[in-house]
Amino acid sequence: MNSALFSHTEDMNKVVLPGGATLCTQVVPDALSVSLGVWVRSGSRDEQSGEHGITHFLEHMVFKGTETRSALDIALAMDRLGGQLDAFTTKELTCFSSRVVAEHFDTALDVLGDLLTRPLLGEEMLATEKQVVLEEIRNVLDDPDDLIHDLASAEVFGSHPLGRPILGTEASVSGFQREQLHSYLESRYATDNIIVAVAGPLPHDDVVERVSKAFRLRSGNGLVRSESTLAPVAKRVRVESRDLQQQHLWLGRLGLGYSNPDRYAMLLLSTLLGGSMSSRLFQAIRERAGLAYSVFSFADFASDAGLLATYMAVSPARTGEAIRHTLDEYVGLISKGCTEEELENTKMQLKGNLLLAMESVTARMNRLARNEIHESRFIGVEELVERIDSVTTDDIRRLAASYLDPETLTLVSLGPAPETGPF
Repeated sequence: MNSALFSHTEDMNKVVLPGGATLCTQVVPDALSVSLGVWVRSGSRDEQSGEHGITHFLEHMVFKGTETRSALDIALAMDRLGGQLDAFTTKELTCFSSRVVAEHFDTALDVLGDLLTRPLLGEEMLATEKQVVLEEIRNVLDDPDDLIHDLASAEVFGSHPLGRPILGTEASVSGFQREQLHSYLESRYATDNIIVAVAGPLPHDDVVERVSKAFRLRSGNGLVRSESTLAPVAKRVRVESRDLQQQHLWLGRLGLGYSNPDRYAMLLLSTLLGGSMSSRLFQAIRERAGLAYSVFSFADFASDAGLLATYMAVSPARTGEAIRHTLDEYVGLISKGCTEEELENTKMQLKGNLLLAMESVTARMNRLARNEIHESRFIGVEELVERIDSVTTDDIRRLAASYLDPETLTLVSLGPAPETGPF
């Protein structure tokens, strides 16, 4: 795969705007739309006692109305243009984004600027949105596909902030006050804590001028993330009884932080283990044994830690069989590793996914921001391909020995089956 063919589409620039916010742009000359994202370096792990869930709740609240727009006005501003307006909260980041036809870029700027600098956070809106978020929390409790990942994070990370649910709890959300939200907004949504990313056909200098004029962010220092001690790695089992038709299984452990040099090897390990239809677990669990409709492995990366795990949902009566097959694949990678052909196929999959994503201005915008947040510079396609290609079969086997050892794994089982079979 010749990644050099794509180098001409990697026209990136970076500038610190007056006040301290960082602007990253990527010019995509042939694109019809532009993707704009405002990224705040603050997530659920950065919340203090009494604030659990406030990052996500504030993300909701800014959409309820500003000094110049009602909630309906905010929605109509994008809908009448055929544009998109979205936001999400993670454990370390909050992102507000918009995608519009390039000629409507100024409208997207104005709307996002309005949300982040002039939200009303009114008492009546606060009471209404609490009910919305409480229903969102209850939805997770009713959805085993989501719930099991919260249970697993709590089990693996223990008291570390990464183990807390992003949404908070019914008790914490019910207790939020307007002054608390306003104080959180003032301290976190400040210039040194914000990255603006733009990908589309607009020239860099043009974007700098328009963002500088339209986006009046409050000055402030960046968040200093407090250090927390991670739970020691140990074999753990958590069985949650629920009246469900399937047994939901999560098998994994503490993984790597984003800056760890083994990150790309970990991505390849999780992908060849359970990241596609040709992966080992998909073939073993679904194709040969017929145990599950959905089975996959994944690697998640935070700044200082991460997760490597497998998830599946099976018939409760076949829980033990599913766990045994999964452990067999884990142990097989430890004892025998993978072949050169298997690794090369997995590398091609990741590289293909990377290049296909370049057709999306939103994917480009996301990569701009995440590169700046995690590495303080843009990582081009050629460098990414080099990082993937540098991983060897020895690396895969070494990581398998460290991260797939059954004696270091956590099993979370959610459903009617009380037993965990061979684990």
